[in-house]
Amino acid sequence: MFSTGLTRFTRSVAIASVAVGLSLIAAPAAHGSVVRVDPGAKAAGKPIWGTSQHLPPMMGTADYEAGPQNSQAIEDYYTTGQARRDQSAVVRRARSWITEWVADNCGGAPASCAATVVFDVDDTLLSGYPYYEGTGFTWNSGSWDAYVQSCQSPAIEPSRELFRSLKRKGFVVILLTGRSEAERSSTADCLRQRGISGWDRLIMQSPAQESLSSAMYKAQERAQLERSGLRIVASIGDQVSDMSRGHLKAGFLMPNLMYFIS
Repeated sequence: MFSTGLTRFTRSVAIASVAVGLSLIAAPAAHGSVVRVDPGAKAAGKPIWGTSQHLPPMMGTADYEAGPQNSQAIEDYYTTGQARRDQSAVVRRARSWITEWVADNCGGAPASCAATVVFDVDDTLLSGYPYYEGTGFTWNSGSWDAYVQSCQSPAIEPSRELFRSLKRKGFVVILLTGRSEAERSSTADCLRQRGISGWDRLIMQSPAQESLSSAMYKAQERAQLERSGLRIVASIGDQVSDMSRGHLKAGFLMPNLMYFIS
């Protein structure tokens, strides 16, 4: 999810994009169905799978937060259980696709071909919803840092179970987050408290990377993983920037109505 430097939240609010996105919240198309989505050229021709529950349109280029004017619709989405149902649907599609790819390309044995799955952290493995609900779906560095340090994020159960399943099957599992290197200890401790452990690497954003967009930072890190000999089968994240600019076979987009990071 987050980039913690200059790009973390310049957060220019795209009013037109919010207005369009609200139509998706008010009248969602096929809740729980997972389809191949098209975020434009930045996907570099790689398939990305997700639900209709994304705000703004995925071709957007301006970072934004939903803000208090959208609070009720977003709260309804999360508190009625629809978010969990959509999360589960994306995870089911990811599990099926990853299993099929490994069967076709690695004889069903992930360890034999260094098959790797990359997970984002925020709003992929750990939920930021309690933080955003409490701030009217806006963000500031001080309150967010306190939220991270106090480990108030619950686990997102479907993605946690996918993480555990992949580890048991012998996949290399990488956590790639935009949280800063300074937050390594609190992040690792919180993940373990939420039953997420045993990752092969936890990649945090260094000070030298803070001027990069989230998409560029994460693509560069995936490229480095590939150069080390890993085969990145999939990226699981809540932002298109978790899986754009290549260096993966497919992306799986967890629903997030609260903000957009390019």
